[in-house]
Amino acid sequence: MVRWLWNLHELPHSTKVIVDLALVCLVVWIDTLSVHSMNVVFLYLVPAGLAAWAGGYIHGIAASVFCGLMVVTSGYISGAYPGGPVGVGWNVASLVLMLLLFSSLVAAISRILKYEQGSAHTDPLTGLANRRLLNEYFKGEVERARRYKRPISIMYIDIDNFKAVNDRFGHAAGDRMLKGMAWILVKSTRKADTPARIGGDEFALILPETMENGVRSVEKRIREKFMALAKRYRWPVGLSIGAAVSAKPGGSIDALLEKADGLLYQVKGAGKGATRIISVR
Repeated sequence: MVRWLWNLHELPHSTKVIVDLALVCLVVWIDTLSVHSMNVVFLYLVPAGLAAWAGGYIHGIAASVFCGLMVVTSGYISGAYPGGPVGVGWNVASLVLMLLLFSSLVAAISRILKYEQGSAHTDPLTGLANRRLLNEYFKGEVERARRYKRPISIMYIDIDNFKAVNDRFGHAAGDRMLKGMAWILVKSTRKADTPARIGGDEFALILPETMENGVRSVEKRIREKFMALAKRYRWPVGLSIGAAVSAKPGGSIDALLEKADGLLYQVKGAGKGATRIISVR
């Protein structure tokens, strides 16, 4: 149930509107048959709340007002409200106010939960995926690569001498560098690829359907753009990169990650500033 509710956020805008209109009409129909008993009136909380949950404040307000309009229409048709227009107006105003308060509360809770979920899966400085989200994506991509017998690559990237930049230019310069690196990773890759920040100055890339030649092309673009950025600000830095390529993933997911991570530390141990790529099965 919780997963279903959360997936409502992912529905297309038009689908959300159609579903909510259908729910409102259903509740109005039930309300008309029951001669507007108080217990049925509270059913209006369902479409108003779902609209606010899936679409935010605006959807919640629209659903609440629409409920009120539908109640006015059904009230006049059925003659269920005593007191003529004044009676209808009073009941509708009370209903809409209740729905507005409820939908606003639901929208606020939904927004907070979405923010918390995003914070748990993204790096706050760069906006990239963090290690936790990277691992989740990587597991999914590896399973997909296995199913369709497609290649997949993982690349680990470390900024050499990052501490020297912080010491010499200050932490603001270090943050600027990390943000610049994140921007470079996004601009140097496809939408299907997943860049992530997995440590202080360590980044990673998931490259689905990418063989060694593709990895080398991506690595070249990243290195050229990063070194141009470093030259612009006179940062004494470089990049160490390790990448593992699997043409037909069959082994464990951890083994592929460990290969790329091990290559990165081999590069750093051998003097930094280079790239090593290995093909694994």
